Amino acid sequence: RGLTPAPRFIVNNVVFRRPVFERYPFEESETVRGACERLGKTLQKNGITIWRQQEAVVEHPSFASEEELIERGARDGLDIVVRNQEIGAGRATTIRRVINDYRHRRRRARQRFLGRQRRLIDAPVKRKLAAAWLWWRCDLAMLRAGLRAARAEAPKPVTAATA
Repeated sequence: RGLTPAPRFIVNNVVFRRPVFERYPFEESETVRGACERLGKTLQKNGITIWRQQEAVVEHPSFASEEELIERGARDGLDIVVRNQEIGAGRATTIRRVINDYRHRRRRARQRFLGRQRRLIDAPVKRKLAAAWLWWRCDLAMLRAGLRAARAEAPKPVTAATA
């Protein structure tokens, strides 16, 4: 497997050589994935190949607080809007895509929860319900932030307090 060319990257899975990073810095953005996509397109346009190491492993720690989880959802909602604005999608299309992404995430969250529930057979019911409630809050924050940004002229940063 090893190294293969990749069309995009995610910020926590990338390494740059110093001259490339100095010449093409990350732009200030309210979204993470939107900035990665724009930088990836810029690099490819300038003939710089993005390589993916197929055998790399990333470990994502649990969220430290409910606020972090909600902020993640809000950022994801803004990312959907920024991606659609970049491809020139209209407001109605963007709103439809935000809602469809929410529905997709709901199905995945339900599957994830059911899988964890099977593994945590002996865990208290309160713990299972708390996990489901937190993921629901995350996905609802994504939906709210995406709809707010899609209805506005330009996406605005959303924090846990406003999500």
